[in-house]
Amino acid sequence: MSEKFKDAFWLWGQSPGSHHITAKLPGVNRMTPIECCREFGIPNCYRVVMSGFPNKPYDPEAEALAECRQVVWSITGSLDTKRNDDGIGDLYETLRLAEKFPNFTGGVLDDFFNRSRIGFFPPEKLAFMREKLHGKNLKLHVVVYDHELDWGIEKHLAECDVITFWTWNGNKNLRSHEENFTKLQKMAPDKEFRAGFYMWDYRNSTTLGLDLMEFQCNDYLKWYKDGRIDGLILCSNCIADIGLEASPWTKEWMKSVADESR
Repeated sequence: MSEKFKDAFWLWGQSPGSHHITAKLPGVNRMTPIECCREFGIPNCYRVVMSGFPNKPYDPEAEALAECRQVVWSITGSLDTKRNDDGIGDLYETLRLAEKFPNFTGGVLDDFFNRSRIGFFPPEKLAFMREKLHGKNLKLHVVVYDHELDWGIEKHLAECDVITFWTWNGNKNLRSHEENFTKLQKMAPDKEFRAGFYMWDYRNSTTLGLDLMEFQCNDYLKWYKDGRIDGLILCSNCIADIGLEASPWTKEWMKSVADESR
């Protein structure tokens, strides 16, 4: 039986209200990650620390995602989560949680290639992390933004298992995401790839029009059918309930393509 597209849906799950701390957003956000997974029909979740939230111990947050098929926990959270800039982040916490929660399948490095953070994590440190994760049957994931492709990141990418690709400046660069993604794939052959997609232009603090939403989503479906990506990551529960036009559109689009297969 072939996998359906909905099986490859992921949520970029973060603490309610955390995006409003650093981004200029309308409305009020109360939706939790698991509520968003249910609302949008998403079976898998990246649970990522944002603006320092949540705090340890993470067990209640992990327990809230017990119904998810797969959970990937953040080793480094958002860039403003400075407690992760110690060269090891939440690696050991992720390993501990994986012992307790069988749906854990990996750890992710968020906002990783920022120049103020990367010095804490040389490639050999990633090799160490990857070895520790593999010992628990977990994979090492990393976030790559389109504007980071010329920063000499190949050695770091070589130590990761799954690469998630994101276009930060959506209104300006989404039309070029095919070119950028092709470049990334050539930089890191034989890796697993997932496409992350936004419902808001965080770079410019403005909306993404429905024309851009449709453009990017149709491309992601094609990439999935062509075997170029193994998953699609929605960002995020933190903007799903604040009144954006893109949110109900995205929900309906995901529903309409859920049963597509390769």
